[in-house]
Amino acid sequence: ISDDEIAKFYESAKEQLKSEERRKVQFVALTLAEPEKKLTGKERVDALQKLSDKANDVVQALAEKGADFGAVAIKFQLPIRVTGEFTQSAPDPELKQDPQLSQSAFQLSNEEPISEPIQVADGFYILHLAAVIPARPLTLEEAKPKIIESLKARKERELVTIRAANVAHDLGEALKAGDSLPKAAEKLKVKLEKLPPFTLADELE
Repeated sequence: ISDDEIAKFYESAKEQLKSEERRKVQFVALTLAEPEKKLTGKERVDALQKLSDKANDVVQALAEKGADFGAVAIKFQLPIRVTGEFTQSAPDPELKQDPQLSQSAFQLSNEEPISEPIQVADGFYILHLAAVIPARPLTLEEAKPKIIESLKARKERELVTIRAANVAHDLGEALKAGDSLPKAAEKLKVKLEKLPPFTLADELE
């Protein structure tokens, strides 16, 4: 892949070559204590229900006019944890325990910065949007690895298409000349695969 090819690709796809939007959130976690995590059956359900009730109380308090996330967390004696900046494809380690935490973080907005209680295996999380770092156009150097990957994939597809067309042509010529299909395939060093019988109504996977 030459520098000239990379530069041409960059110019033609500049609008699509952008960084991922990044986000940062604060959150409180209402989770079972270590001994409670071993509970099963009704006892576990009851313990989680208490946490659910408390989580709903927290969200109600946050919904009040002028409510401050930090002040509400202190009122309910909940330590605030903060993530670093993260993207949808690379969630913050603090949120990695459950995919829906990161997904929920990207559904928050400046107008609605507080999430509903999000249930995880051992309790509930409530997220607060702290910052949004918008996507921005990538420089040529930043986009280079992605461009090289795209160009390589394109060239591989082109080579496979050309190779397939040549093999199809050469097989046809060999059959016209009287060779059997296995013999023609052997000459061309291609492997024959036998499909099981099927009808038009079957789906080939």
